[in-house]
Amino acid sequence: MSVSLTNFRAKLNNILGDVVSGTTSANGNTEKTTLQDTELAKYSDHFFAEHIAFLPGVPEARAVEDSWQPEGIVQVYKPFTSQVAISTPYEFHKYHPDDKKAAINNALLSAYPYFYKRIEDVTLTGKGAADTEYAVPAAFADGFPDQVWLKKITGSEISFEEFFNVDFKTIAGSKKFYANISTDYTILLIGKTWLTSLTTEASATELTDEQAAIVCLKAAANLWRQKTTVVDAEDSGRFDTLADQKDLEFERLVRLRAMPEISHFSMDWSTLE
Repeated sequence: MSVSLTNFRAKLNNILGDVVSGTTSANGNTEKTTLQDTELAKYSDHFFAEHIAFLPGVPEARAVEDSWQPEGIVQVYKPFTSQVAISTPYEFHKYHPDDKKAAINNALLSAYPYFYKRIEDVTLTGKGAADTEYAVPAAFADGFPDQVWLKKITGSEISFEEFFNVDFKTIAGSKKFYANISTDYTILLIGKTWLTSLTTEASATELTDEQAAIVCLKAAANLWRQKTTVVDAEDSGRFDTLADQKDLEFERLVRLRAMPEISHFSMDWSTLE
């Protein structure tokens, strides 16, 4: 299960009611400052002024200077890297796509620990009774492992058993655990960490579509909260109200749809053999 940045932004756009999208019907100018689609003729002159023109296939975003009908021409302040060719997908946003990405990534952080990335680490091996101190691997920077398993290979067979007699401690800022584990075993640590942040259009994080839609509620609240600092007092109150509503909806649903605790997981042995 994973959802890409492109899919996340589409879900967020549905909440914000923010995007107009289409495909160009003609080449833009050779100065690389226009795109054209006759379908945009239904919008009035100057409609897209101060929007953000976004070409997801590149990806590239530019602030719009002006737009005109009946040709459906949109001009940007700064040239695109290349002339915008016919049949190029485009989007127009009121909120910059980079701001949306930042809002989504902040919302992913807010979803933890209800939504999380599962960690499995097998970098440690038993030291025997002579040395019972182990450093917790860096993968568990956000907490201690939830489960400790011992993996033993005998001949061609692999066996596992859960190990409970483990003492986790933080000493002088370093995470450690103490256990008497035979040198015959590899140590399998299982836990959770923050969801993977989104970077490129194709990058994805560890959620289902339903969970991603819940995260987008928080992302919308983040954007509306940000908007309160750049509008007048009346509009600021309106955006605050919208943000409060989505925050409450997010908090309710992220708890209601929380991922199961790690301790309730059944092991999928096939992935570890």
